[in-house]
Order: sequence, then structure tokens, then C-alpha cells
Amino acid sequence: VLSQCQGEIASGIARVNTLLYQQDYIEAEILLTKLKAQIERAGPKRSASQEEQRLIILDRLGKVYAIYLRNYKKAIDHYELLIRDYPTTNEAFRARKVLADLYHYKLDNIEAAISQYRKILEDFPKKSEAPEMQLGLVRLYIENKDFAQARSDVQTFLNMWPNHKLGLHAEFQIGMTYYLENRYSEAITSFEELLAKATKDPDLSALISFELGNSYEAIDQPQKALEQFYACLAKHPNPLLVQRRIRRTRKRIRQVRPATQIYSQYTAPASPAPAA
Repeated sequence: VLSQCQGEIASGIARVNTLLYQQDYIEAEILLTKLKAQIERAGPKRSASQEEQRLIILDRLGKVYAIYLRNYKKAIDHYELLIRDYPTTNEAFRARKVLADLYHYKLDNIEAAISQYRKILEDFPKKSEAPEMQLGLVRLYIENKDFAQARSDVQTFLNMWPNHKLGLHAEFQIGMTYYLENRYSEAITSFEELLAKATKDPDLSALISFELGNSYEAIDQPQKALEQFYACLAKHPNPLLVQRRIRRTRKRIRQVRPATQIYSQYTAPASPAPAA
């Protein structure tokens, strides 16, 4: 009887996969709910195979509710149940990540998203994705305007993964926190030190130079700002934004200096005239 029941569940899960492929999400949800009720009737006497099937069912239900039916409450309920009953599985790790995204992007609850990131790092510290999770946590704190905590978590990142490829990206967030707090001198010091370290990463260097330029503008040093904007123009992911900054900064400088002096620093010198 047990073998027959497991076979029915397995067949049902296969049918769910087909329904998802066919984009019949409502029928998939109905069938998954029936399978969940069927397997849970066994109670605490479920076999290891039945637990594996239940884990799959809870994972599929969470996905259907979160992605396709957009019923975030039910998605959260099923993912929380999955995490409670199977806390060390890869499915639980993925469920935490989905919950963080739901709270952050769908429910506008940054505090809850931060809590999910914290739990990921507590429960799965050895996952290869852990450094990315730590950096994501830093960015959430910045978005939540908790700049001191963001800097503290950057330091945690650097202590735990001192040679990680994202280390300089983590340090970049320190400068951003100072800039967002209007602590421009500290931002400039942080960005300049980081720029000296990022010589082998032109994409990151462009981001640093742009924010360094913004910092110089904020303390009324438009000439230095312009130098940084020109330095990052070729590699910045949003060159139109950089060009707007350049135009604005040129306008500021033009109020006190002739335009020819502004442009001459960023153009090649004219060739000498041929001798008569």
C-alpha cells in the first residue's frame, strides 16, 4: 500500500511538471494541494521517500504561488513550512532567498528581507553564495539608511573573505555610505584609496570615479569632479548619465572660466604649423 501511494505521488509530481511546462498554473496548484494533503495523511510516520516527495511538493507550491499566481501570502506560508521541516536542505536555502526577494521587491518590507538574509548567513555560512548574500545584506542596510550597520557588515565581509573577488565591491559600499550621509570628505578619502586598489578592474574603477566626481561636486570642486567624470566615461554602465554630469559641471566652471580653458585640458594639443 505504501509503495502504491508513493507511486501515485511520484506520478502526480510528474504531472505537475507537465502542467507547469504547459503554463497551466491553476491546475498545477490544485493538483499540488491534493498531493500535499494525500501525503500528509500519513502523519509523523512518513517514510524517508515520502519526506522527499513532500519537500518537492512544498517547493513547487511555493514557486507556483510566488512566481505564477502571485499569491505572496501563500508562497510565504509554504516556504516557511518547508524551512521549518527541512532546514538544512538546498530547497530551504533557495526558499530563504525567494522570501527575501518577496519581502524586498513585492511587499516593500526591507526589515523582513534583512531578517531573511541574516538567517541565510546563519544557517548556510559555507555556501558558495554566502559572500554575495553578505554583500546583498550591506546593500539592504544602505537602502534602509542604516549606514553604520552597512559599514559594519562590510567589515564582516572583509574579515570572513579577505581575498574574495567581491572584496573591492564591498569596500565601494563604504564610500557610498559616507556620500549618502553627506560626509563628503570621508567619501572622497574612501573612494581615492579604493581607486588605487582597483587598477585591474576598469568597470569598478569607472563606478568609483563617477562617485568620486559626485563627491568633489558636492564640496564645490567642479574641476576635480570633471576630471573624474571624463575618466569614467568610457567604461561607466550609464554613459548618458556621465555625459549629463559633464555638461552640468562644464556649465558651473564656465561661470568663472573661459570655455577654451575648460576644453583644452581634455583634448590633444594642436600640431605645430609647418615651417615656411
